[in-house]
Order: sequence, then structure tokens, then C-alpha cells
Amino acid sequence: MFSKSFILFATLLGAAQSQSLGQCPTAEQKVRAQDGSIYSVCRGTDLRGETAQQVPARNPTECASACQQQGAGWCSMAVFEPQAFSCHLKSGPLDWVRSNRYTVVTRVQDDNQWGQWKRQAPINQCPTGERVVQRAGVQYAICPNTDYMGTTDRLIPNVQSAEQCAGWCTQASFCQKAVFEPRASACHIKTSTEPLQWTYNPRYDSIRVIGVPFKKD
Repeated sequence: MFSKSFILFATLLGAAQSQSLGQCPTAEQKVRAQDGSIYSVCRGTDLRGETAQQVPARNPTECASACQQQGAGWCSMAVFEPQAFSCHLKSGPLDWVRSNRYTVVTRVQDDNQWGQWKRQAPINQCPTGERVVQRAGVQYAICPNTDYMGTTDRLIPNVQSAEQCAGWCTQASFCQKAVFEPRASACHIKTSTEPLQWTYNPRYDSIRVIGVPFKKD
């Protein structure tokens, strides 16, 4: 029979592995794809979300090259599965979590994700790999290095993370989009009555609502 302490340990371990990550919990490595593009390698982590394509790969470098061959505008993040010698090319909202089974491979440029993009270039989908968080039952997609250009209805100081900024968005009934500004430790609650332009900008992390609690009649 399993002891209570073992069951408790397994429960805590499972909970820890399911928590969303904001940064790599292990020492990152850098590898170069076939075209010279630089990718970071974070072992012991996974990107939960849609796999657009699965291709064979013997190591993280081959996985990075497979991602690079799809084009910079299509693939920016992938997951290498060592046991299956497989590379999962990711797309859509992603949740970065711990997992001993996988290795996350992310495109970088001069140690900044997607540095080859021009600042304030308009975008229509997240080019840097979204992660999903939940606050008060509301699901948010956080897209690093992007901004919603337009009116800020409310500026909240002393905010330490994009996740915390999402929490502030939850408290504003009108909030559908927000922007976290790391250098200023500020959360910009964006207007919902005027158009906003989604752009690439390493200075910010954009946040948007992608799911709300179901309300019964």
C-alpha cells in the first residue's frame, strides 16, 4: 500500500508541474539552426497547446532547424520529445509548464525573442508564443514582446508581472485587453471603445481575454 506521505508528495509534485512558468527553471542553452538563427533550449519543460506539425528530430538542434525551415513568421516555438525522437512545432495559445518528458525550443535573436522584427510592426497573431493563464475564472492569453497601441483607460503602478496585470484586468468589468510594461512595473488597462493596433514591441507584453465563465440563466 502507498503511504500517505508518498501520496502527498505525488500530489504536490503534480501540482508543481502543472503551474505556468514565466521563465526557464533550469539553465538555458543556445543552439543554432541551419540558417544560423539562434534558439534557446529549456530542458524539463513543455508547451501545452496545439501542435501544428510533428516531425522527426534526433536532438534540440534538429528540432530548432525544423522550426526555422517553416519560416520566421510561422514557427517560433517547438517542443523536442527525446524518447520519441520527435519535434512538435507549436502554434496558438500555449501554456509553459514543467515536464521531465520534454524540452522547449524557442527562437531568439541577440538574446531577445524575435529581435529581427521591426519595433511597432503590425501583427495579426502572436509571433512569440502565447501562454495561457486564468484569473477569477477568466482565461487570458499573454503574448510577450507585443503591445496594443491605443488609448489606456487606466494605468496601474507597482505591477510585477503580466499575470498580475491580468488580475487587474479581471477587476475592470470593461477590460478585454491590457498591456504589461516590465521596465515601469505598470499595467495598462486598454480601452474597449476604440480600435487598438496589435504590434511587435519588446518593451511590452500584451494580454487579452480568450475565455470567460459560463453564466447560467
